[in-house]
Amino acid sequence: MQYRNLGRTNLSVSALALGTVELGMDYGIHAPGHFGRPGETEAIRIVHAALDARINLIDTARAYGESEAILGKALHGRRDQVVLATKVALRRPDGSLPTGDTLRAHMLTTLETSLRLLQTDHVDIWQLHLVDEAVLAQHETIAAAFAEAQHTGKVRFTGGSFYGAATPAAALALDLFDVMQVTYSVLDQRLADRVFPLAQAKNVGIVVRSVLLKGALTERADHLPDRLEPLRARS
Repeated sequence: MQYRNLGRTNLSVSALALGTVELGMDYGIHAPGHFGRPGETEAIRIVHAALDARINLIDTARAYGESEAILGKALHGRRDQVVLATKVALRRPDGSLPTGDTLRAHMLTTLETSLRLLQTDHVDIWQLHLVDEAVLAQHETIAAAFAEAQHTGKVRFTGGSFYGAATPAAALALDLFDVMQVTYSVLDQRLADRVFPLAQAKNVGIVVRSVLLKGALTERADHLPDRLEPLRARS
């Protein structure tokens, strides 16, 4: 396994990470055999197999169903082998975004829930889930919550997950995150020209997801449109 320093965090992380949304909730492409989740025993076996393969970066989120609870069980006795990242979703179920003290309290309360389920006293990377322009407008409140969580030792480094290219660039200008999780694949390389160089200049770690589009770009997939078949070889 290859390892890389994750930006200014100086965390040494495996080149491959384990994403765990599918361990905690039904997930995937809505096609036969490609949507669902494993049982708890199988999910724990998957986590252990990743650790045995020397993968040390594990990503989860409070919004990933039972994922955090399963990881809490799977990492029992092996927490020190892992760079553990989780996420907090800021929007309410109706899509509205809290502000001010309400937002800060929501972030910190959700963190406590994540720590309890993960059976740990800290997370290595605490990320905002699905950052958009409205979220960035609350950057002062978010920075205060980040600082409080770091001061108590419950969070080591901060991060955010993103779609598209405009919002990651705006976030880098605010210098709010140590790590950014972004989408990048053979089909979507919008971040290559602007976001990646800016992140490198600011020493912000980049974690890439959706590289294989939920498996659609792998040889096993049988539901990719014929006109996109050549992309499998390129990916």
